[in-house]
Amino acid sequence: MVTTKKTRKGASAVIFRMEKGEPEFLILHRIKRWTGWELLKGGRIEREHPLETLTRELKEETNTNPDQIKSIVEMPFLLKFKTSPDYIKKYKYTRMEFKSYIVEHVGKVSIEHNDVREHDAYKWTDYKNALKLLTFETSRNQLKLAHYFIKKGKFKD
Repeated sequence: MVTTKKTRKGASAVIFRMEKGEPEFLILHRIKRWTGWELLKGGRIEREHPLETLTRELKEETNTNPDQIKSIVEMPFLLKFKTSPDYIKKYKYTRMEFKSYIVEHVGKVSIEHNDVREHDAYKWTDYKNALKLLTFETSRNQLKLAHYFIKKGKFKD
């Protein structure tokens, strides 16, 4: 039997805020399908544009409204990873490919309203701690590139 390789597209973001001149990064503690720390990400619904996916995911996973976003910049980075056998069996996607963004956030974040319970906690943390906590190498690479852009002043919308 030949298995078709299907790729689910979506959006992912390194969310940061400036605190005392240094960036702090938002990481989410995932509990749906696996347990560990991740950056915000989500799959596209139907024919959403990646920015629409990002905006929806920001609202769903962090209760972020547009007025809490100072700026959004697309990164030259695609978050790519393979899915688990259980995910393939249920959804038929063998791979994920998400456009990556840097989001400068102002205001509060909340996961209290998250009905699907993807996450049970979040934290704002410095770069080094975020690198240690993130579960997957692809997320660490995404954070490294975003951090470079932010620190070198290449983060401009």
